[in-house]
Amino acid sequence: MMPRIVDKIYDQLLEKSHSNRVKKNLSVVKKACDFQLDRKSKDFSIATIGRLSEDFGGVKAQSIRNATGQVYRDLINAYRSENPVKAINTTPAEPISWAGRIEDPEIRYRLLDLVASERKLRNELNQLKAVKEVEVDLRLESKTVECRLYDSLTDIEIKALSDFISSSRLSNFGWSIGTNGRILDSNGKPVTKPGFVDGIQKVLTINSHN
Repeated sequence: MMPRIVDKIYDQLLEKSHSNRVKKNLSVVKKACDFQLDRKSKDFSIATIGRLSEDFGGVKAQSIRNATGQVYRDLINAYRSENPVKAINTTPAEPISWAGRIEDPEIRYRLLDLVASERKLRNELNQLKAVKEVEVDLRLESKTVECRLYDSLTDIEIKALSDFISSSRLSNFGWSIGTNGRILDSNGKPVTKPGFVDGIQKVLTINSHN
């Protein structure tokens, strides 16, 4: 019988791990994933595997999501890749529709707050795009061009946006910024649309000059 790819990946991860604690937790995560296979389930989400791992005496879901939990995520992703779920609907669901299934209340709140912030930012950007009035002073004694942007953000809103996309804030949730301006979750999957971070940075830049 040919060895499974996940078994090979597990052996490689085990060999690279120098901590006995990590090796023990890695074996428990594998046990949780194999338990799902035995149940003929293809649910290899971090929430599910983390709950099973905790039941088996291993790491919790939050520990798997942390930056130090990459080795566990690599193993889970291997199981997920070897046992893909057939897509039924190619249209991605709105985060608001599946956020209720997130067990961790803090992560659920942060996601809903992220969605609300994105929508608010989109509205702000649409308002900025709608501004057509630009006052230009062509007198000799004036060499500056005055651009007035209406509906500017308050200082509190500016600080909130700046803090939200800061690397320290994102790293708390295992998130990062992709090359196309999207925010990625701990598995590298986008949680915002392209240009989200770029849009915030532009708004912050515009307001810093007003």
